[in-house]
Amino acid sequence: MHGIAIPGTDDHDEMGVFVEPAECVVGLAPPVPHYVFRTQPEGARSGPGDTDLVMYSLRKYLRLATKGNPTALLPLFAQTEAVLVLTPLGEELRALAPAVLSQRAVREVLRHGRLTLPMPAAEREEVLRVKSGGVPEPADVLDRIAAVQAEIEERLDAGRTPLPAEPDLGAVSAWATAAHRRHWA
Repeated sequence: MHGIAIPGTDDHDEMGVFVEPAECVVGLAPPVPHYVFRTQPEGARSGPGDTDLVMYSLRKYLRLATKGNPTALLPLFAQTEAVLVLTPLGEELRALAPAVLSQRAVREVLRHGRLTLPMPAAEREEVLRVKSGGVPEPADVLDRIAAVQAEIEERLDAGRTPLPAEPDLGAVSAWATAAHRRHWA
């Protein structure tokens, strides 16, 4: 999705969101916050060609996304060809991105209020250079990380971001409640 895979070296990561059965949310059945499938056993490192699938319940997904979890934000901005299944509720969830985003999320999101996928060419080339070991001095990478962190702090302190301080939890919660009800109908 980022455009930074190195052929023959990367595993395949998939993420999904599901609506829990009503009995797990309002009944007595235990909640099902997530489901994980891995080609490799739990604890073993994934290798080239392996698949890691994580499915989050809608409630857990929205909690992660509204906290600014960078991985959880990816489905909101994934290019259409990278989405394997997109239901009407999924389309609504993606349209909810402006209510989910806040200053809790950083880097490109903090600057522009969106996430570009795949990564823009210049950033993608830099990341691929680091991933492939093409950076002679690891300190250069650490210096770049420190510079990005300083920019983030300066933008937040100066209010130079299009993002609100907090996500619109009222809108997100209202949509999630309606989405559950419609799915269970």
